Amino acid sequence: MRPSRKVNLVVAALLAALAPVGIAGAASKTPKAPKPPPPRYTFAGVSWLVPADSAGARLVERGYRTVPGASDSQQIVLRGKLFEHDAVVTGHLDEQRRLLRWVVLIGVRGEAFPYPDMRAVFDEVGRESEARYGPPRTVTEKYRFPYERGDGREDKALRDGKAVIRRTWVSESGDRLTITMDANVSVVLMYECREWEALEKRRQAKRSSDL
Repeated sequence: MRPSRKVNLVVAALLAALAPVGIAGAASKTPKAPKPPPPRYTFAGVSWLVPADSAGARLVERGYRTVPGASDSQQIVLRGKLFEHDAVVTGHLDEQRRLLRWVVLIGVRGEAFPYPDMRAVFDEVGRESEARYGPPRTVTEKYRFPYERGDGREDKALRDGKAVIRRTWVSESGDRLTITMDANVSVVLMYECREWEALEKRRQAKRSSDL
């Protein structure tokens, strides 16, 4: 056998041996799963930008009731129960009366020192939100003189405006969820979609133009 023919046969044999490996390697590579969309932060499962009537009807189905005379062109207001407390739910609307924001206020029960009960509600709401949306972006709990954490005067610190207790989630979708305790020691949840900030800017511009 001539040397050139022998070399050709060796090369052909090597290519034949390597071909199945290449095919198997290619077959083993599976396409990556598409990245899931960022979460949307919604209250009671109501989608953003739905008409006010649809948003209100969805909450009525869940046991909330409308507050007569409280709704107008910019908001809808309902009452109900949340975490076994009375709650007031306000949906904020844009110029087309579409839903852009929820403010949910969970009220105190009338205890002389409501902080322990309401702090338990705050923590439970935080746990539920973290289980659904992951860890919050920011966790804030700070006090100013003469108050400090754990001194048993947290309610007074809140009422005097010298305490901030807050957790905030921010999604890549532009949604924001903030849970805080207000000056009345109530727990307040604020859900906002990305369109809310633009609406606030339009309203601010209009107010400024009226001066």
